[in-house]
Amino acid sequence: TTQRKNSMELSDAAAKTAKAGEGSGLEAAQLELEAQQLSVDLLQADSDIATQTGVLRPLLGLPAVEAISITGELAAPESVSAGASPTERPDYRAALEKETAARTSVDVARAGKWADAGFGLTAEIARAEDAPNGKETDGFIGFKFSLPLPFWNKNEGKVHEAAAAAARAAKEREALALRIRSEAETARTEMAAAAKIVAQTSGPLLEKARDLEEQFRKAKEAGQATLTDVLRSREKRLALEVARLNALRDYHLARVRLLSAQGR
Repeated sequence: TTQRKNSMELSDAAAKTAKAGEGSGLEAAQLELEAQQLSVDLLQADSDIATQTGVLRPLLGLPAVEAISITGELAAPESVSAGASPTERPDYRAALEKETAARTSVDVARAGKWADAGFGLTAEIARAEDAPNGKETDGFIGFKFSLPLPFWNKNEGKVHEAAAAAARAAKEREALALRIRSEAETARTEMAAAAKIVAQTSGPLLEKARDLEEQFRKAKEAGQATLTDVLRSREKRLALEVARLNALRDYHLARVRLLSAQGR
């Protein structure tokens, strides 16, 4: 909004200068176009805010008609631990458990390599007529043993299948660990780059832009500069502040990604 206001003032000043025959009409038209472009950017920003607010409401458990007001400012960049231990991530621990289960399946398949043999005892009593001696009682005791055929079946198919599943689970777990570390390192790099921009635009460079704007303002009062010069210097100062805000936003977005990679 401040940039648009400044651009409108700059456009009006250039138009007055051009009308008085002291400036370029082409420059005035260019400044007017820039001001209108900023108006479009503001409308787009309002649309983005409405979209993000619509996403935020259900996350907060608020009804669709509930108004949301976001206040406060983003904190300045600070030192954050950059390392990421995959074991802190629930998804990595789940992948580790999946790998353990797959290895157990291999052991189970190997244990079933030979079919179980069976054995047991049998007992039987029989009464029969044995002439001329009459009825006699006979008792039988036996031992039985069974071996399923084919006994050369080593269950190799299931063993190979389980081994392949275990190997795949191990590779998936290793890939996840690599991705977690890569995400953390990428976020750390982005944070460092954004922090440098914030430091540069917040320090001497911004102060220099403010001093230059003040010098042009005083020069105009003394008749040594035009309003266009003042507004141009203000525009450069506002551009630096916008760059700082954008870098601060990027820093905190990268910080969220780092914390997510760290499982925090």
